[in-house]
Amino acid sequence: MIIYSKENLHGLHITNAAKRWFARNWISAGILEKTQTAYPVTFYSPNVFIRIGLFLFTHFIISSAYGMFIFWFNFIDSSSWETAMASMLIFFAVLCTGTLEFGIRRLVKGRELYNSGIGEALIYSALGFLAGGLFWLLSGTSMNDEDAFLTTCFLLLPVLLAGAVRYLDLVCAAGSVICFYLIAFLILIKTGDSAKYIIPFAFMLLSAAFLLGFARIRRLQKFLFWKKVITVARLINMLVLYFSGNYFVIRESSIEFFHMSQDSEVPLYWFFWAFTFLVPLAYLFLGLARKDKVFLWSGLILIGLSVMTFRNYYSVAPPEVALSLAGFVLILLAWVGIKYFREGRKGITYVAEPDEDNFLKEHAEALIIAQTMGTTGPSADESVGPGGGDFGGGGSETKW
Repeated sequence: MIIYSKENLHGLHITNAAKRWFARNWISAGILEKTQTAYPVTFYSPNVFIRIGLFLFTHFIISSAYGMFIFWFNFIDSSSWETAMASMLIFFAVLCTGTLEFGIRRLVKGRELYNSGIGEALIYSALGFLAGGLFWLLSGTSMNDEDAFLTTCFLLLPVLLAGAVRYLDLVCAAGSVICFYLIAFLILIKTGDSAKYIIPFAFMLLSAAFLLGFARIRRLQKFLFWKKVITVARLINMLVLYFSGNYFVIRESSIEFFHMSQDSEVPLYWFFWAFTFLVPLAYLFLGLARKDKVFLWSGLILIGLSVMTFRNYYSVAPPEVALSLAGFVLILLAWVGIKYFREGRKGITYVAEPDEDNFLKEHAEALIIAQTMGTTGPSADESVGPGGGDFGGGGSETKW
């Protein structure tokens, strides 16, 4: 099911756990070294800068090949040009997928590509070609653009799910969840004016069901390799659950899609106002109670969005006064939180863990090298400049 070697994935999980334990002084350096020797990992995973470079370089190669094909397709008869272009896009999607499937173990001296940038470029290029080809092909039929887009989403959903499951890709995981909600929205909006009553509650129920399901499967050992994929899917579902009942979203979408008057009030407005503020508080509470950072950070960010929603419709103070008061309150709350959790209370602490995932810590060496190895440009030669002749001002005094 997974394209990567499970032995390598298992070894990566074990060695990462050993590094975390060593950072907390739970094991010695000798045990860490023995663990890394016992579980060798042959993945090719360069640092983030090389990864970005490989990603861009792979995209450049794919785009160049596509451009060459576009040039030759200009000689095709115009009557069949659209069908030929759509077929070519689908062909490139298959070509990128085949390159990924058969080349992922052989491109770098027999080592598996894992988060290298090359695999990601191939995956996203294949998805882009496939989506464009399918929509172009379907829109050329008797379908209108809305039905063509809906059918394209239907066909893309299993592809995105396969990308998330087989390649452990986080973008595919987020895309599959978003694609599912797009399908649900496009189907429900066809019900007419009743859709404005159905869609919010349908999305709430779907999101809540997904969150309960993810909460169960994330605890199972057999889904260990998909932990990050499940986390991304959970995060998207949590955001959709909030925005499906956010007052601003409900009101503005009613005006945009259902032609509600600007002066009218949405039905059950009191429920959506309560939902706008209670859901972030519930996320914050669950994050603290379950020691879950996804709930915690989502709750903190969504509380800010809830305040902005209220501020958009009700002005309680001039903007400069409101911003100053909000900043003061946030600073005060941050200070109280730092003081309260500095020593650690009920399993929650402000102090950073030694093994905490951090971009700057992980790539500190590469950042230092990038800064220290930079070269400064040569200093300007002051002898070369405007003057009364000679070289810099040649000709001004009949001298060069």
